[in-house]
Amino acid sequence: MTMLRHYVDATDPKRFVEHRDPEAIARVLAIANVKFERWAAAQPVSANDSAETVISAYATEIERLKAERGFATCDVIAVMPDNPKKGELRSKFLEEHTHSEDEARFFVHGSGLFTIHSGGLCSPCAPRRATS
Repeated sequence: MTMLRHYVDATDPKRFVEHRDPEAIARVLAIANVKFERWAAAQPVSANDSAETVISAYATEIERLKAERGFATCDVIAVMPDNPKKGELRSKFLEEHTHSEDEARFFVHGSGLFTIHSGGLCSPCAPRRATS
């Protein structure tokens, strides 16, 4: 399940709209120039599959995205509960940071949390003056 929590007032964390419909999520994120897609794997994948298996299962979509956006590489990260370096791996993603280039993320299993400071994102269900 995908969920987008859109804060309509950056100064009030209690004022937000949640979107769970993939089409609504895509529309709201497009305003912030973020592309949202849902992909179907060409073959079944599990949480324990190798990086090569995961990349192979999504090869068509990965190659399309690389061609469209000029991406050169693709890698897989798996942070499993029993990984002895789980804390170290996770800490790399906890600090707020920015990217100077576009970056694509997709999830096969589990979840992730991303915060986007868009400086003007608004949706049809939020006041026109809304920001995220």
